[in-house]
Parts: sequence; structure tokens; C-alpha cells
Amino acid sequence: MIRAKIIVPFSVALLTLSTEVLAHPSHDHSHWSSPAVHAMFAAALVVAVGAGVWAYRIYRQKPQQSTKVEK
Repeated sequence: MIRAKIIVPFSVALLTLSTEVLAHPSHDHSHWSSPAVHAMFAAALVVAVGAGVWAYRIYRQKPQQSTKVEK
């Protein structure tokens, strides 16, 4: 339970701060690098979701492997 007491406030702080970072005054969509920057951001989101799914699948498989008794 201690872990949840640490993770929840930290997650809320990160989510709150991330909107402030994206709202800076020089966030110009007409700049020549804007499509590349947005594509890299989308790719990072895809990689993060993929890593989460991969970690969840490993987590779900661990208890199944440890309950098998070898004879």
C-alpha cells in the first residue's frame, strides 16, 4: 500500500506539469519542424503503450509459471 501512496501523487504531478510544458508561447504549428516533432511525439506514445502491454503480459505470465510443479 505504501507504493500506491507514492505513485498516485507522483503521477498526478506529472500529468499536471505535462500540460504546462506543451503550452509554452513558442509552440508554433507553422514551423518547418512541427510535423517531425509531432510525429516523434506520437511514436513515443505508441512505444510507451507497447512497453506497457509487454510488461503487463510478462506480469500475467509470471504467476502461471511459478505455480507449475515439476515432478
